[in-house]
Amino acid sequence: MFELWSIIAIIIGVFYASILLWLIIGVKRLEIFKNTKNTPTTSFSIIVAFRNEEKNLSPLLQSLASMDYPKRLFEILLVNDASSDQSVAIVQRFITENKQLSFSLLENKRKSISPKKDAINTAIEVSKYDWILTTDADCSISKEWLTTYDSYINNKNVVFIAGMVSYREKKGFIHQFQQLDWLSLIGVTMGSFGWNKPLLCSGANLAYQKKVFYQVNGFEGNEHIASGDDVFLMQKMQNSFPKQLAYLNSKQALVQTQSMNTWKELYQQRIRWAKKTSSLSNILIKVVGVGVLLANFTLILLFIIGFIDSLKWIYFIVFLVLKIIIDSLLLYRTAANLHQKTPFITWLFSSLLYPFFSVSVVVLGLFTNYRWKGREFDK
Repeated sequence: MFELWSIIAIIIGVFYASILLWLIIGVKRLEIFKNTKNTPTTSFSIIVAFRNEEKNLSPLLQSLASMDYPKRLFEILLVNDASSDQSVAIVQRFITENKQLSFSLLENKRKSISPKKDAINTAIEVSKYDWILTTDADCSISKEWLTTYDSYINNKNVVFIAGMVSYREKKGFIHQFQQLDWLSLIGVTMGSFGWNKPLLCSGANLAYQKKVFYQVNGFEGNEHIASGDDVFLMQKMQNSFPKQLAYLNSKQALVQTQSMNTWKELYQQRIRWAKKTSSLSNILIKVVGVGVLLANFTLILLFIIGFIDSLKWIYFIVFLVLKIIIDSLLLYRTAANLHQKTPFITWLFSSLLYPFFSVSVVVLGLFTNYRWKGREFDK
């Protein structure tokens, strides 16, 4: 006869599996878009906020300069957020050496506790074009980034587009662990967009109409939250234009970003993400978040019970195996879109570590502040 705690574990397992099945079907429903390469017509204002990014700016600037798109149809607005290193000098030198491109270096006008949102507002105020495209200073973009967005905009009736983001491949367990963790977040993003109920997106690859940004009053209402220039705006767009948000499922518009180099940096980043998503009013993202948290917490609890009573190890093993199977289905479907592969041993160890990592992030997020770009924030 089942004990009460085992019945609860079964209920949580079924709940979690149902969420992931919904996401897996959503990813499958999402069309893969192929650039039709028509004559470009869309004008873009590309916004990049940076703070102390001297190690990352050159690859980004080079990739922006290498885009296969008419130079008369885009501008690049780089917003300095009180950098204290050589970032500004790097940008100034690049602008001088690339006068054929429309680069502008701006200083961030701080008005809230959110530096990133202030930087985007600073740039949008002086932007010239209809579509805003944002990326981050530690990213690099594909040559066909703008041509693919242009093709998508001309083929779809959309006002907000979330683009594909992946980590650059690096050796080492911490980087491969992050790649798998990121794949799970991309799975949530793609799966929810597949059902036209978007839950997540990344400001590292995001496009929206400027006029619509102003129609929803931009970031107004969430300036008190330091991060979230992406998901809070998406939520406002979803409320006002529920049928006109889309995910650009195309490697031709892929943006690659950097993984964290240390576990301390990784925890700070994930705590920052956890704090912003917990502030969202979307009920569905809370349901998904609670389901994931309960499943990981249950696995840890079964692990502890196994140590207390060795006869109970079977519960932990069964729950773990079933969780790995359903997780793998989502990760495989997502990785196929990004054309990424992960070594089996890394995947196995990551599956064992992830429950402890994710639960500890939530606990630390509840009781600690986080530091990002040399500043401390509480939410």
